[in-house]
Amino acid sequence: MITTMISSRQPSWRLLRGATATVAKRNRAPSMISSINTNTNTNTNNHHPAATAAAVGAVRNLNLHEFSSMELLRKHGIRTPRGYPASNTEEAEDLFRRHFQKNKPSAPHTNSGNNDDDDDGQEVFRDAVLKAQVLSGARNSGTFGNGFVGGVHVVSDPGRAREVAERMLGQKLVTQQAPNGVVCNKVLLVERFKLRREFYLSIIVDRSSQGLLLIGSPFGGSSDSIVEIARSHPGLIFTEEIDIADGLEIDQCQRMAENIGLDPGDNKATFDQAVDTMMKLYRLFEKCDCTQIEVNPLAEVVAENADGKDNDKNSNNNNNDNNNDETTTLILAVDDKIQFDDNAAFQQEAIFAQRDYDQEDPREAEAIRHGIDYIGLDGSIGCMVNGAGLAMATMDLIHAKGGSPSNFLDVGGGASEKQVQKAFEILEKDPRVKVILVNIFGGLMRCDVIADGLLKAAETIGIQTTPLVIRLQGTNYQEAKKLIAESGLRDIISVASNLDDAVTQAVQIAAKTKAVEIETTSCAATLEHEHEHSIGQENGDDDDDIKNNINTENDFLFDDLYLDDPLEISSEIPDDESTVERVRIPKFEGFSI
Repeated sequence: MITTMISSRQPSWRLLRGATATVAKRNRAPSMISSINTNTNTNTNNHHPAATAAAVGAVRNLNLHEFSSMELLRKHGIRTPRGYPASNTEEAEDLFRRHFQKNKPSAPHTNSGNNDDDDDGQEVFRDAVLKAQVLSGARNSGTFGNGFVGGVHVVSDPGRAREVAERMLGQKLVTQQAPNGVVCNKVLLVERFKLRREFYLSIIVDRSSQGLLLIGSPFGGSSDSIVEIARSHPGLIFTEEIDIADGLEIDQCQRMAENIGLDPGDNKATFDQAVDTMMKLYRLFEKCDCTQIEVNPLAEVVAENADGKDNDKNSNNNNNDNNNDETTTLILAVDDKIQFDDNAAFQQEAIFAQRDYDQEDPREAEAIRHGIDYIGLDGSIGCMVNGAGLAMATMDLIHAKGGSPSNFLDVGGGASEKQVQKAFEILEKDPRVKVILVNIFGGLMRCDVIADGLLKAAETIGIQTTPLVIRLQGTNYQEAKKLIAESGLRDIISVASNLDDAVTQAVQIAAKTKAVEIETTSCAATLEHEHEHSIGQENGDDDDDIKNNINTENDFLFDDLYLDDPLEISSEIPDDESTVERVRIPKFEGFSI
């Protein structure tokens, strides 16, 4: 478990000085340095970022594709290579032919529809780099499902661009960060430059300093290289704490530029470009509610064929690109990753409109579309809870009892019946989920709305096979109890009197899913033979108490379930299907959340 910020409507890093809460760690690691332990160096402003970066990966963030991130960087005055995304092989071939022919100025970053191929002789092209557009790092060392190795290739002619694109598009790219593979639906053709030096630069949220952190290294490039540097030579990872009240200071950027190896005495123009780039990255971070910006590499490149800046539709001059007279080198953000806080979606609509749902966990993508706070995990107990604190307490208790949650799902206090219905559908359709645990402490969230959503979900997708354990308390719980009692779902629902009881049942059912059968007369879950020993004995009841609790005539009334009677569980002995023991779980006498 790690610590991070929970906020309903404000970008997380703006509220870092507020309270924190515990959430389960996500299984994605978008940053090259996010899970690497790095040591502080001698600079007094430097700081250990390990826990910080890990926490960043635990928050649900929007990740943009490289071509979208590059466009955003250019809009904020940061030089990047010219890039042209393609969705099919024909488009990749055409874009290469139009934009990478030698002795022609590069076309603006729009498709004008004009035919640029009016050459009379043999075509000669500049090299381009063709990159698979997937939301994963370590692309270059990845492998596609068809066996094609590498998500980044240099291409020298239109035919080769088409060939490489054909082998990437529609295929899953498996990388260290995406072991299950991510489908490549777009490729990006970008300019190739002569790189003199490659650096690493990022800005992340740093909870331990309650601000932001600028991270840099003189060794950038591939994800493998920066990870290895962070592990083997942590002294080469430099950091600068950014106070969110004062913002990033020029002297911090100058110090970072020197630390990563740029000397103002050697090339003042290049040094100043690096400092300017850092300041612009920070302004972008702040303006667009980012949670992370990573540039890897930030490169010093030979200025040939590159201004990297004036490549939008407003560039109407026909001058050759090789007209930078100030210096022979430029600072260029060659590859980048940008994350945005999902809590900022309401004020960053243009950015969030670029979300690629095909690249995300389908459960989370569906939840996002319906405004549901959902984070997918890898366990087997589906959770629906109201309130982030109660949701995390529920998940902690599941772990403590030996189970594992399949998700974090907070329906909040203002969820509509439709949202609740959709939340149930997401849980029901998740193949990982073996049992659904509903834990509602109704304050603003009415228990009858939860019940209505459950019934609507049952009508829509037919909730018939996944066991449900429900614990409802608070506003309109009697109405909720009546709705469920009068529905056909009472036969598959176990209603618990308190949280401890509910979690115990859910963990036991999840552990014995293969033997789960739902009895239509007793609202009870069937457990495997090894649990035929009374659960009451495990809780201190003697044999006489257990015998007295056996219900042989199915007189267990649903109306008495809520907070009054303990749940009845039947244990079926596989060797003798005619013999069924029914035992009761004693009520939990402690504090009920």
